[in-house]
Amino acid sequence: MYLPEHFAESDEQTLLAHIDRHPFATLVSVADGTPFASALPLLLDRNEHALYGHFAGANPHATSLFEAGECVAIFHGPHAYISPRWYVNPNVPTWNYTLVQARGRAERLDKAALRRLLERLTARFEDPVDPWSLAELPERQVAAMLRAIVGFRLPIATLQGKYKLGQNRTPEDVRGAAQALAERGDHDTAALMLAALDAE
Repeated sequence: MYLPEHFAESDEQTLLAHIDRHPFATLVSVADGTPFASALPLLLDRNEHALYGHFAGANPHATSLFEAGECVAIFHGPHAYISPRWYVNPNVPTWNYTLVQARGRAERLDKAALRRLLERLTARFEDPVDPWSLAELPERQVAAMLRAIVGFRLPIATLQGKYKLGQNRTPEDVRGAAQALAERGDHDTAALMLAALDAE
């Protein structure tokens, strides 16, 4: 991706935390000259430095992924339109945002690993007070579901982060835009902008 130096985020722990907070990703790959893109949740395994996910078996991306070379998973974070009216100094509209790209080559999961993935996914996202689990389904239904999906592991070869948060603007402009966003209820983007300003 286009990554001007002043927007680059290279701290690995920051990038992994971003993936943990924003696990619904766009996975992109190319096979035989055809691009494929799918939106799906990806589970980060920090110990393995890898991502896990699954497709519906009917999705053509489910087979083309393993024929592709390197693929990229894109994790979007908070983002917002920035009006020039929020700046002290005259300028033009822009869009502030955070995103992380993870690249690697996908590996197909066997049925046992796929089942463990589904158990981990539900454990990660279910309500901790009263969580649903696969154990609540009849075994034949679970077996049928496993036959209908394709799981994969994506070892992370490279990570890139782009945090475009007004680092190329004056502190007064950043504070003005962050205040306007907060007043409109976008506290996440506003807080990231102010944190980037404090880090300079």
